[in-house]
Amino acid sequence: HYPPPKIPGTVTDVQATFLALADVALHGVRRGAPYLGDSVAVFGQGVVGQLVTQFARMASPYPLVAIDLVDTRLETARISGATHTVNGSREDAVERVLELTGGEGARGVFMVTRTPKILPDCMRAAATGGSVTITGSPPGTVDIRLQEELLRKELRLIGTHQGRYPREPYHMFHWTRANNRAYILGLMQHGEYSVAHLITHPVSFTEAPEMYAMVARGPEGWLGIVLEWDAV
Repeated sequence: HYPPPKIPGTVTDVQATFLALADVALHGVRRGAPYLGDSVAVFGQGVVGQLVTQFARMASPYPLVAIDLVDTRLETARISGATHTVNGSREDAVERVLELTGGEGARGVFMVTRTPKILPDCMRAAATGGSVTITGSPPGTVDIRLQEELLRKELRLIGTHQGRYPREPYHMFHWTRANNRAYILGLMQHGEYSVAHLITHPVSFTEAPEMYAMVARGPEGWLGIVLEWDAV
């Protein structure tokens, strides 16, 4: 087992609750590897999508396009670093990404949604020679057009999964899960990575049933939910 990093005293318990999800996001952005100045599109602006947007922002992409169906999440994505936002319920997200990138498409696309059917849109929104990194956990299957959406554009489809981290660092790879998490805690400690704007419901653990019921109804009206446990 890898040794867990110590939480600095200046990082709050609430901030630390985001550590595992931030690690998922960081691993996805490391795998997608946007370069300085690349155009990036992030499909899905739930908590992990917001965290992906923040890490992608550190590569100084332009544009950095956030796509979602909920306006409040898109407003939050601006705080997370998006330069442009697209509401896919009102606009054609693919056409908008193409427009914002001068017809080229995004060099790096991140799919951070549990809806498999979004994958073809992600592929169509990607530039020729670009990549689509699947950072969400979409179940099920989806049909893609192999010629038009994959082969002719020479896309790279990148899957990500935390369980594939090496347990120990070695000379060619330093970023184990423990080292990633230590890095994230350091960013939080120095105010360079924020999660406060993602919290919409800091509530007592006694309200958990209501929170789960709200989540089950759909994505409207909430983003980050933190259950607070009172000392007994």
